[in-house]
Amino acid sequence: MKKLLHTFLFAASLVCVTHTQAQTVCNANGNLFLYSNYDGGLLTLNVDVNIPNIHIGIVSYEYVRVAITGTYAGNVTQVYYAGFNSNGNNCNLQGPASTSITGAPNAAANIVFSPNVTLNNPNGYSSIICGYSCDTATSQGGCNTVDQIVDYFEQTLGSTLYSHTIQYGCWSSQAISLSSGGNCCIVPSGPTTSIQSATAQEISIVNNAGQYIVNLPEEALSRQVMLEIYDAQGKCVYRQADMATDRQVIISDIVSSGSGMLFVRASWANTQATAKLITTQ
Repeated sequence: MKKLLHTFLFAASLVCVTHTQAQTVCNANGNLFLYSNYDGGLLTLNVDVNIPNIHIGIVSYEYVRVAITGTYAGNVTQVYYAGFNSNGNNCNLQGPASTSITGAPNAAANIVFSPNVTLNNPNGYSSIICGYSCDTATSQGGCNTVDQIVDYFEQTLGSTLYSHTIQYGCWSSQAISLSSGGNCCIVPSGPTTSIQSATAQEISIVNNAGQYIVNLPEEALSRQVMLEIYDAQGKCVYRQADMATDRQVIISDIVSSGSGMLFVRASWANTQATAKLITTQ
């Protein structure tokens, strides 16, 4: 990013810390832990974080055996599987070829097959069935894009994403600690809108001769607004905050060269709104 010009004033600037790897924790105040793959397997989760009302979401194409363990297993209130539940056995599991959930004494356990997505992405499937990569911009070969998975569980469970572990191959019997986090492929929380849409509680982005105009809704005016820009791996690359005195922010030269996907998020009061921006050469 070379420069950011704007038509509402920012008195304070907060520069995001740049990491060499993608985030492992999306939101430290979140309570939703997601685990997605294709091959299923033995998913043993060690609940070693003392977070109240923990929600766990699992997605796989093949069946999976979920085992909840750990000191704070009693804090888990939801374990929710959504996938295709194929009886293929690439992981060489013994016993019945079906998904099961054990070890969470205070949790509601749900096993749902191929529910409809809550977020449309032409590169992902129309039902929640599998996920294996952070890529949202190219076809996932019949699986879901990661933004579809995150949106489905946040909306269905009323949760905020803490971390998302996503891979293609089998989960093994080795326990995964919740404290280890996972991936943050996309910006967490808040609706993602197309760049043509601008309605209440949402933002939009319009390309005007190489400058990207961020449109804010009227309810953001005269409020403290945080503007953040994230890359496709969920890394914050820009952050500024101050009172909004206009409904438009003009962003130029977001990336120095090349093309890619960015997420622009505006936050004010108790509202977060995010727009997806695809830049091209």
